[in-house]
Amino acid sequence: FAAEVTSKLRREWATKFARAVDRVDRDLDESVPVKTGRLRRSRRTRLSTSGNLFRAEVNYSVPYGDFLDEGVRPHVIRPRRAKVLRFIAGGKVVFATVVHHPGTMKHKGWFSKPTGQANWTRRVREVFR
Repeated sequence: FAAEVTSKLRREWATKFARAVDRVDRDLDESVPVKTGRLRRSRRTRLSTSGNLFRAEVNYSVPYGDFLDEGVRPHVIRPRRAKVLRFIAGGKVVFATVVHHPGTMKHKGWFSKPTGQANWTRRVREVFR
C-alpha cells in the first residue's frame, strides 16, 4: 500500500513540476531578447527524474547564448577570411578593417543567475500550493 501511495504522489509531483517548467518556458519566451528569433527557437528544455529528484535543464544552442548570460568585455574585431568587415549600422552598410567593440552588459532578465533562480522558485511554488 505504501509503495502505491508513494508512486501516486511521485506522479502527481512530476505532473506539477512539468506544469511549472511549462510556465517558465512561457516566461522565457516573453523575456528573451529578440532580434531575429533564433535564440528563442534554439531553446531546449529537458526534464528528468531520479527517485524523488526532479530536474529541468534549459539550454540555448546558439553560440551567443553565453554572451547574454555573462556579458562581453570590450574587444577588437578583425576580419579573418577577408580584407574588410561588412555589417549594417544605422540602416547603412559599413565596411571596416577593424572594429573596437564596446562590450555588452549581462542580460538582466532570465539569464542572470539570481533573477533566473528566483523566477524558477516562484513558478514551482505556484504549482505546488
